[in-house]
Amino acid sequence: MQKLRAHARRVNEEKTEAKKLYELDITSFKAQILALQDQIRRVNIRKQENEQRCKEEMNNLRTTIVTLQAHVNLLTFEKQKAEETMSEINAINTRREAKKLQSRVREIAKKKQEIEKLHVMQMKVFKTNINRLKIVYDRLYRRFVSKMETLDNSMGANERQSQQEVQNILDTLGECEHQLSISQEHKDTLEEEMLRFDAEYKDLRENEMILADSTKNLQHIIDEKEKQIKEKELEINTRQIRDETHLDLVSKYTDDVENLRSEIAELKEAFQAKQLTLDTLQSEMRQYKEDELNSKDDDELMEFLESEHEMLYDELQDRIKYATDLPLLKKQYEELHAKRDAMANIITDKTEKLVDHKDELEKLTEVAEKEFLRSLKIACRNAKRDAMANIITDKTEKLVDHKDELEKLTEVAEKEILEEFEDSLQKRSRKYIKTIESLRNKVLEEKHKRSEIEEEYQCKIRELNIMTIALQEELHKLHRKHLF
Repeated sequence: MQKLRAHARRVNEEKTEAKKLYELDITSFKAQILALQDQIRRVNIRKQENEQRCKEEMNNLRTTIVTLQAHVNLLTFEKQKAEETMSEINAINTRREAKKLQSRVREIAKKKQEIEKLHVMQMKVFKTNINRLKIVYDRLYRRFVSKMETLDNSMGANERQSQQEVQNILDTLGECEHQLSISQEHKDTLEEEMLRFDAEYKDLRENEMILADSTKNLQHIIDEKEKQIKEKELEINTRQIRDETHLDLVSKYTDDVENLRSEIAELKEAFQAKQLTLDTLQSEMRQYKEDELNSKDDDELMEFLESEHEMLYDELQDRIKYATDLPLLKKQYEELHAKRDAMANIITDKTEKLVDHKDELEKLTEVAEKEFLRSLKIACRNAKRDAMANIITDKTEKLVDHKDELEKLTEVAEKEILEEFEDSLQKRSRKYIKTIESLRNKVLEEKHKRSEIEEEYQCKIRELNIMTIALQEELHKLHRKHLF
């Protein structure tokens, strides 16, 4: 009996020691489980923080892309406005200049016709005066011959009559001087018209200076737009650098996630080993506290599994949302690409219309120049023909010394008038030709400048397209990395 009691005591002591060891193992195992749970929670918190950072950075990238696209649209809209204003200004200026040139050509033609009419009238007046002087001279000559025959008979009466005749001759000479003064007044009127034409030429020069100032202002506006474009390019480069840093952070985040996953796998393996030890201990101690330990272990395992299930479910939902957002982003990108193509087509159509409008204006200016030169040539020919006819008639109608002197005076006056008229016409024609050539050169320079501006704008649009394509490729890469 004593042996049995001693054996029972030993067994009880062993049981109590085993219980103590088991309780110590359970407490240590629980502490390890709590530490593992804390580590898992920290890992999950880090994972959530990294995911939030990734989402924020993705949202920032989306906002940057949207802002870039909006800025590109603003730049295209501003360019269209500038081109429309340039086209409107050029159209208005060309219309005004064409109208002014047409009105001036008409005024010059009218003035030319009036001058020709006045010249014809003056020539008729000169011819009638010459004919009158011829008749008077014939009468005087006859009277002189008759009076020379009757001189011997009546000297006193003849002297009186001769004095009256001399007075009549002096009166005729006064009339001739009056006609010469009229011709001088006509010459003065022609000089006034020349001064008027010079004033009109000065007005044309002022208009050209105004056009040059307007072109300088437009060039200044274009330079400001180019500066803005360069600033936006610098912003795009800085954003690219930020995107590269973001990609580095994402790669680091992926490495951290992989390390955490490996740590989680190791912790799970350790947990499984500890769980096996627990199972062995539970098999040994089923007689004492099977129900309590099993219930506690089952509750803890269920809580752990439920937490892991919730985390995996949240990750699955995030990935599903991201997969649903991808086609919307693709559709938005396709719509923006279509809008950009439409805007490019509109710009090309407007440039073609402007080129056609310029060609039509050049054709109209060439036609007006040709008509003006033809009218000038015809006027010069008519003036020369009239001058030659007058010279021939003056040379064929030579009479006595008095008659020769009168004809010389008339010829000198006519030659001076014609030479002055021809010189004025030549000067005007040269001035108009110079103005037309200057206008042509300005039109060609504006064409060259516009072509250069269009080429620079197309190059910048291509660079922006390349930048957008690169950003889209980087976004696709980021999406793929996030999915993996």
